[in-house]
Amino acid sequence: MSISHITSKLISAPPPPFHVLHPLSSSLSLPLSATRARDTINHLQELKQEFAARASVDNEEQALKDAVLGRLVAAVYTEALDILLSEAIEAETEADWWADLGRSQLSVTHYLIQSMLS
Repeated sequence: MSISHITSKLISAPPPPFHVLHPLSSSLSLPLSATRARDTINHLQELKQEFAARASVDNEEQALKDAVLGRLVAAVYTEALDILLSEAIEAETEADWWADLGRSQLSVTHYLIQSMLS
């Protein structure tokens, strides 16, 4: 094997996933849309197949992959908590409205009259 043959293989080889993971890591910012999360997961699955095809994975690549996964998990968790809190606030507002309605004698009478007429 000649040196030119080896260098041509090195030049034509695809870039390591590290160069793909770094921009992916920096692009995950909060809030994360569902589409962005899905795209990131799909991209990580593709990279997992590339990692499996290679003989060894660099520690730095693995650390960066773990960082991307950590950001993704944190973003999804944040989104889930945000949804949960907004629904809890809605439920509390509705419960307060019903409680106010129940405390008012005029409102209870009005409700009973309307429900009897229907």
